[in-house]
Amino acid sequence: MSNRLIQPDLQSVKQFYTAFWEVFPDSRVTAQEVIEKEDTLVVRHMTMGTQQKAFMGIAATGKKIELPGISILHFRNGQCFERWTASDSSLLLSPIGGFPARP
Repeated sequence: MSNRLIQPDLQSVKQFYTAFWEVFPDSRVTAQEVIEKEDTLVVRHMTMGTQQKAFMGIAATGKKIELPGISILHFRNGQCFERWTASDSSLLLSPIGGFPARP
C-alpha cells in the first residue's frame, strides 16, 4: 500500500459523487447545523438514501443508509478553495452488510 497523498481535483470529486448517486439514487443531504465565521463555513449534515446498485463489492440490497458527517469549507474571493469532510463509513457499510451491525 502506498503512502502517496491523493490530491482531489474537480474531476475526482465529480467521479466520486457520480458513482455515489448511481448506487444511492434517492440520496438526499440535509444540513442539520450551519456555523459561519468570516470565510469559513461548517456544516453538520446527514446523507440518507437506498442502495440500488453494487457498492464496494456489496450487491444491491435495497436497504436504507443514514450517514452523518461534517464539512468545513474555506472560501477566498467567494470561492471554496479548501474543503474537509468527515463521516463514519461504518454507518454507511453496516446497513448494507459491509460491517457487522453495531450493538
